[in-house]
Amino acid sequence: MNTIKSIRTHLGMSQRAMAEGIGCTQPNIGFYERGQSIPPRVAAKLIELAVANGVDLTYDHIYGLRELPWPVESSPA
Repeated sequence: MNTIKSIRTHLGMSQRAMAEGIGCTQPNIGFYERGQSIPPRVAAKLIELAVANGVDLTYDHIYGLRELPWPVESSPA
């Protein structure tokens, strides 16, 4: 599973809700979930959104330099 999708599902949010929470569009979230790179300002807003929802998240988690602090499901092949 993609890191952004894993974060979104862990937060219990739809693509639209996450988009509203970080100030972008739902299609942007879809692009990020399909592997488009995430600009640092968007990553910062995602961190703020996660922290506001009680989830400790860092740039390292978002950019894949550190494992997410919860189990991540693998995508079906």
